[in-house]
This record gives sequence, structure tokens and C-alpha cells, in this order.
Amino acid sequence: MTERLAAMERELAEVKGAAAPAVLNPLRRTVPSVTSELLAKHGIGDGPVDVRALDAALAGLSLEQRIAVKSQLLRAGSIG
Repeated sequence: MTERLAAMERELAEVKGAAAPAVLNPLRRTVPSVTSELLAKHGIGDGPVDVRALDAALAGLSLEQRIAVKSQLLRAGSIG
């Protein structure tokens, strides 16, 4: 039982170590330029974003793309 637990802990440490470089900097407060350009085309500028205006601006994107954009804005602190 303890061998199995130790093996699982090693595997978890390996997974965490492999994922660490892929994690974005949590202190980053900017969004990619593509996202900024997309929002600017719909009149959404810097600062807090109105969710209704954001949903209208993202209507032409796929579900995955909308989730990605909203995640970027959430990390940047533009939506809450």
C-alpha cells in the first residue's frame, strides 16, 4: 500500500513538473493583441468590459474561441 502511494506521489510530481512551464504567468495583466484588436473592432476598449457587449462581440466565434477570449480577459482582470 505504501509503495503504491509513493508511486502515485512520484507520478503526480512528474505531472506537475511537466505542466509548470505551460502555466501562464498569473501576474500578467495584458491580453494578446489579437484579442485587443477583436474587441476594438466592436468598440470595447481598455478597462472593465461589459459582459453583454462582450457576448455580442464574440457571437461569431466558436464556443472554444469564446471561452479562450473570456479566460484571457479574466486573467487580465478585465472581467470578474
